[in-house]
Amino acid sequence: PAYPTLAESAGIEGKVRLRFDVRADGSTENVRVVESSPPLIFDAVALYAVSSWQYVAKTPAESQQVVLRFDLPDELAAPETAK
Repeated sequence: PAYPTLAESAGIEGKVRLRFDVRADGSTENVRVVESSPPLIFDAVALYAVSSWQYVAKTPAESQQVVLRFDLPDELAAPETAK
């Protein structure tokens, strides 16, 4: 997913845990944020990214879960979030 511009310029890193279903055509539906840290910063781009995913297997599956991490290179991360 695209890194939110304001988060990148502020050196903010984070993660978003999402839950979703895979439809018979391989598309995702019912995409929702389960938790995010920091709250709200990365939710919109994470929701957009997972909503556009297309699975090749095309086997319906309910309640799949994924964690998207948003990490910056050490030189761009804020001192308190740098690894």
